[in-house]
Amino acid sequence: MSTAQATTPAGAIGMRPDIAVDTVTRNARTADLPQLLDMVCLLARHHHDTPELTLEQLRALIFGPDKWISVIVAEQIPGTGPGTATASNAGTPPVSGACVDTGTGTSLAGYAALCPRIQLQLGLRGIDLHHLFVRDGMRGQGVGSHLVKAAEKMARARGCSYMTVSTHPENITAQHIYLAQGFTRLPGAGNRFQRSLDLD
Repeated sequence: MSTAQATTPAGAIGMRPDIAVDTVTRNARTADLPQLLDMVCLLARHHHDTPELTLEQLRALIFGPDKWISVIVAEQIPGTGPGTATASNAGTPPVSGACVDTGTGTSLAGYAALCPRIQLQLGLRGIDLHHLFVRDGMRGQGVGSHLVKAAEKMARARGCSYMTVSTHPENITAQHIYLAQGFTRLPGAGNRFQRSLDLD
């Protein structure tokens, strides 16, 4: 799993500090693909990787007939009063690699990418939080926590009894965050963590 500390791309718009902000999570839509690709590439470059993922590959991984991953996105919606954009009336995110205002007051603040796991000998389903990314300038506002909670909800709905996550060995901040959220460090795994999920 990778956790982002990337810088905001040129032309990106952060949220104004004087406006109240709601964070809403939802499943990714095809209209999100350009922004998702941009964020995946930002995360890769942050970890000194050369991104090779294409838009069509990403589309197939999330939406194809043999889809491999599930992706949850976070939107930040300014304001909370009447007439303010909501998850149901917000417009479609723009076809742009930058995190930009859509004209309805929404922007993609980050994403979580999830992959299935299994402990076959125990018959236990799990899910791996493969990527967790929050755009620079939008961290420290609870976006990452919202994404983790949404990932846990999805995992429970799919009958998963545990979630795993990894961090970069040098990302001590992320490791402390996961420990504070109830994850425990797996013995001998260094920067790998697991959390049991209560199934209803």
